[in-house]
Amino acid sequence: MNGHRLLTFTLAGLVGGAALTGAAEARPWTLADIAAFRVVTAVALAPRGDRLLYGVAWVDPKTHEDRQTWYLRSVEHADDAPLVLPPKAAPSDPAFSPSGDALAWIDDDRLWRYDLATCRARALTGTARVVRSFAWAPDGTRIATTEQAKPPKAAAAPSLWLDPLASGVATTHPQPLRLWIVDAVRGTERPLATTGSFGGEAAVATPVWFADGRRLAIGRQPTGYYADYERLGYVVIDARTGTSAPVSSASGVLPNASAPVVGAAGRIAYVRTADGTTSGRTDVYVRDGAGNARDISAALDRDFWSCGNSRLGGGGGALIGTALDGIAMRLYRLDGAAPRALTPADRSVQGFSVAANGRIAYVASAPATPGEVFVMDADGTHARRVTHASKLPAGVDVAPTTLLRTTAHDGHVLVAQLTRPRGGAHVPLVVELHGGPQCSDDLAFSPTAQWFATNGYAFLRPNPRGSDGYGAWSYKAIVGDWGIGPLDDVRATVESALAGGTLDAKRMFVEGASYGGYLTSWTVTHDDDFRAAVAAFPVVDLITDQGLSRSPGILRRFFGPTPLATAADRDKLRAQSPTTFGDALHTPLLLMAGLHDAQAPYPQTIAFYHTLHEGRKDVRMLVYPDAGHGPSDTTGYLDYLAHIAGWFAAHGGLRVPGAMLPPKG
Repeated sequence: MNGHRLLTFTLAGLVGGAALTGAAEARPWTLADIAAFRVVTAVALAPRGDRLLYGVAWVDPKTHEDRQTWYLRSVEHADDAPLVLPPKAAPSDPAFSPSGDALAWIDDDRLWRYDLATCRARALTGTARVVRSFAWAPDGTRIATTEQAKPPKAAAAPSLWLDPLASGVATTHPQPLRLWIVDAVRGTERPLATTGSFGGEAAVATPVWFADGRRLAIGRQPTGYYADYERLGYVVIDARTGTSAPVSSASGVLPNASAPVVGAAGRIAYVRTADGTTSGRTDVYVRDGAGNARDISAALDRDFWSCGNSRLGGGGGALIGTALDGIAMRLYRLDGAAPRALTPADRSVQGFSVAANGRIAYVASAPATPGEVFVMDADGTHARRVTHASKLPAGVDVAPTTLLRTTAHDGHVLVAQLTRPRGGAHVPLVVELHGGPQCSDDLAFSPTAQWFATNGYAFLRPNPRGSDGYGAWSYKAIVGDWGIGPLDDVRATVESALAGGTLDAKRMFVEGASYGGYLTSWTVTHDDDFRAAVAAFPVVDLITDQGLSRSPGILRRFFGPTPLATAADRDKLRAQSPTTFGDALHTPLLLMAGLHDAQAPYPQTIAFYHTLHEGRKDVRMLVYPDAGHGPSDTTGYLDYLAHIAGWFAAHGGLRVPGAMLPPKG
């Protein structure tokens, strides 16, 4: 691991320059503080750009349920006021009408209209179907929706034929998502398109209207099965007849990719992978009215999928998009000769909205400051913060975060974040490995990092090859190699962190979930440097995972279109499976699984546990009976953190407040 170059700089007081609490009077974070943390999470800008709506997420201290409160304010004046809502209303992603005098949102599976003048909400759709997404027509008289019929209540059959697209763990028969047109005043509905499915289990497609109100653009796949996202394509649909035409014959749209953006003269902006494979970098394409398409983001060499977090938006003739640059999610203007960054590289954009006049509102966060709403002009000038709504728990410290830049063995530069206690030597280290693998730990404020760091741990978040933010090389580097190359990068990053001289190399711990659970399992079956490890909701047996997962496309991205087809194919998966190397495990390992997990099907984790247990390894298994692929709410997440800290404490780590030690024996 020698020869890796270390560059560091410290991030503090970013995004508005919020002052950090001094160490002398500050206190460490608790799990209760994570629950009490209130943070801005979303923003919607009115069409004229004069008002905005923003959401603040919080946890109800009495019911422990996750909540979100929506506030309406003028852009120019601090007159923030919560929306007056009916009892128990829980709006999801409200959107302004074109005139700005009403909102629409989804709540309790129905589409609602909210008149801002009267502060009254009324349902536009009934209860026969589930509304999944919507978009106002340009004239404000209609709303396009995607809706899904509720499953029939027919008596269960004693047997059924398993569709090749279905998961073998949690078998589903998803109803297709259909396209409807809703009268925005009367609430009457008519079906518009009844072939295919407008999204599915992986992600719901969102309709987008052309300016003439006669056509819509939307993603469509053959069925609603999760795995069928691999066959999703963009289509243009006549809003009167429902007839459709494809936008492009090319493939390569990943799950939860951005909806298209339509512009003048019939132009359509959309995303797909540049090389047509799902392991490729996602670029932005623009098709003109004559049907000619060109890649407008290739020169940037950044991914406009970003693990499903990248979005496109438009207004005032501008095309705006988000992409991860290193570990900063940045806003880019995409309608010029070359993509141009509108936000700096010292923070991450967590959502944005564009008004008809081109004004942009966005939520931005940095390691030292939680998300707040900013506004800027369409050209990126006059950026300013307009909210002060995120609330840190009273008296907590905010530990500093340092960026580590490490040169990998093949010359690529890797970026990681190290959040650590103020001062001190021989500090124990927790390494968190992110999921994906095409995801990343970005520059957002992390209560989890603060909980570990203010309680005595250094908290390191590497971004090895395969991570987003590096360009096309990163994804291609893990084709056929989920373990060896990424582990080498993790080792290099850890060595860079240790080079500072204040961390305790004899008290290092590693944890991760999903692909991070895979890489954790791979790490401790190939490396003995860590005192203890936690692999949560992991992929550990690639053959079992491919055979049972509702999302087999994840492995197909990196191991070919038919990774189970031949003995040679299956041998490749075995060679990349942590289960193959269980005999080499010498690190105490806690495995976690959700008993409704169809993404990384839980049977592989339970089988791995029994294999290691019979081999007399130091291994325990924690199951979440009601969870799927990870905790479903804040309460579950806090339990997850408590068990991670408890496992580390039981194996030489610190006794962090709230940690739940494993039972003895």
